[in-house]
Amino acid sequence: LLLQRNMTTYWRSPNYNFVRMMFTIFTALVFGSLYWDTGSTRTEVTDVMNIMGCLYGSTTFIAVANAMIVLPVIHNERVVFYREKASGMYSPAPFATAQGIVEIPYLVVQAFVYVFIVYWMVGFEADVEKFFWFLLFNWLNLTCVTYFGIMAINLTPSVELGTVFVAFFYTLWNLTCGFVAPKPLGDIDDEYINIGGVGESDQFVTVQEFVEDQYGYKHSFIGWVVLIQFAFIAAFRIVSIIALVRLNFQKR
Repeated sequence: LLLQRNMTTYWRSPNYNFVRMMFTIFTALVFGSLYWDTGSTRTEVTDVMNIMGCLYGSTTFIAVANAMIVLPVIHNERVVFYREKASGMYSPAPFATAQGIVEIPYLVVQAFVYVFIVYWMVGFEADVEKFFWFLLFNWLNLTCVTYFGIMAINLTPSVELGTVFVAFFYTLWNLTCGFVAPKPLGDIDDEYINIGGVGESDQFVTVQEFVEDQYGYKHSFIGWVVLIQFAFIAAFRIVSIIALVRLNFQKR
């Protein structure tokens, strides 16, 4: 019943879902225009750096927007939850579970629309496997950060403090994600780029070798990345449930 009610509420909340979808399309077109066809060129260091910047920016920007947009929606739902919990209608666990499940179909559609626009405008390889890996990681990222936003508002008494909470931790993640401060996931081992500087002799390495050396991203680690993302999602849901059980920000 809770899930059915949440589904109905979301369907009747165009201010939330319509704005989120329009923002997704607009952001995808912006990133697709900025990085138009850069994914098909991988001959110089700057080419690979541009692609890495595109992957970093296109995944992080839309995700943090999701975390911010969801805050007031969950805050309003929490007010109703406090009243119905006091009446003994249900416990926090089913409410939090339904709260998370209802987001999944919208996040799937959002991720597909976003990836479909960005992937082809940027000019990444026309490979089904790579397209679905890109889709999977974007969906996991959107889900993870959206659930983080839900957790943040369940841990804080107001939307304003929730916004500060999300902004602080997302900034911290950006600093430690390995791109802003790179560590010395590529699978392209049959293409070479010139890493020789200006006035230096040419030095050629594969794209895979450059990415592993510059950022520490290993393609062999891709399966673990998926599991780690799922672990974060599970952790955020568990903390959300605990917050709903232990914390009460209702003003009497």
